[in-house]
Amino acid sequence: MTNIIQWNCRGLKINLLELTLLVQSFLPIAFCLQETHLKESDNVSLKGYNMYSTFSKVDERAAGGSSIFVKDNVIHSTVQLTTDLQAVAIRLSLDKTITLCSIYIPPNSIIDKAKLKNLTDQLPSPFILMGDFNASQSIMG
Repeated sequence: MTNIIQWNCRGLKINLLELTLLVQSFLPIAFCLQETHLKESDNVSLKGYNMYSTFSKVDERAAGGSSIFVKDNVIHSTVQLTTDLQAVAIRLSLDKTITLCSIYIPPNSIIDKAKLKNLTDQLPSPFILMGDFNASQSIMG
């Protein structure tokens, strides 16, 4: 069985132990995290996994952010995204090649259909879009 996890961790560094326990329990090939609260200068790693991240560009403090961790024995590649959304994407070569995208949309953000469409248009099919959308927004229905 292939496990992929999605979790809004609300701070990766302060919840690293909890994440480690989650990974040990479910042995995911990949996992998507939101609200990582990382800055580009932060050095965070998890043994056996490669990490890909996007960071909040709002201010200097660590806030928001989205990451994907991929087991280091899984063949994968990054997907270059052109967006101002806090999103990161990778291609996983499993039985079938799939795209995995992690996104964080802050609760006070206004997002329109065009931004989401622009993002999904950049994701090779088939894709899985996982994240914290703060779905109280009317665009989510």
